[in-house]
Amino acid sequence: MLRRVCIMIALAFVAAGPALPDLINVTAVDGSASGSGYLEFACGITTPGCTYYPNIGYYAIVSYSFSGAGSGIVESAPWGPVSGYAAQRTMATADTLEIDLTGGHAAYSAPHYGWSEQASASISFDLTEQSLIQLSGSADTAELLDSNGNVILTLPFPSSPTLLSPGNYFLDASAVSSGLGGFASNVSVIDFNTSLYASFTSVAVPEPRGTLLAALLASMLGGYVMSRRHLSRKAL
Repeated sequence: MLRRVCIMIALAFVAAGPALPDLINVTAVDGSASGSGYLEFACGITTPGCTYYPNIGYYAIVSYSFSGAGSGIVESAPWGPVSGYAAQRTMATADTLEIDLTGGHAAYSAPHYGWSEQASASISFDLTEQSLIQLSGSADTAELLDSNGNVILTLPFPSSPTLLSPGNYFLDASAVSSGLGGFASNVSVIDFNTSLYASFTSVAVPEPRGTLLAALLASMLGGYVMSRRHLSRKAL
């Protein structure tokens, strides 16, 4: 019996190790991606959409647009196509956050063209323990805000970690690109491809295991003593 109690006590020491709760509880994620573009070319008066511009001549413009994560494309033979894309992605673990933003365009046989892409994401999260946060990566804009919208960290990020108290926070990032081009025969460009990373390290003082272990030990020894008394009475 005593041997069994000793084994149970040893197991209790192992089981009483400190639990590791998630430092981050994501409460909401919001993101968007959109874009637009056009293809412009000289045309004849019989071409659909052909317009006369004084002192310039006859030109036609065909355009595309998209929203959400996706892409758009437009062409008008023999010209084009011209296309664009944009996307955003967020990831989270027990102690990290990540925001990825990407966008680009392509143009083939395009006398004149233009493009524009935008992507953004915001992660709302609860920090469960006092922790150090380290931000890295890049974007056009990137911020860490508190629950009242006050900016705590922004680009350029400090090289050393920042201490945060438990509470609700927001991690935001955005990227945008636009421009004009002409006389393109084969153009494919990544306009932005950025990633923002946040890692957290708890600095909370772990609760002592002594109280729990003492209670377990007392309970087990108490059971052992009661069992011995019961056996002694039976022997009498």
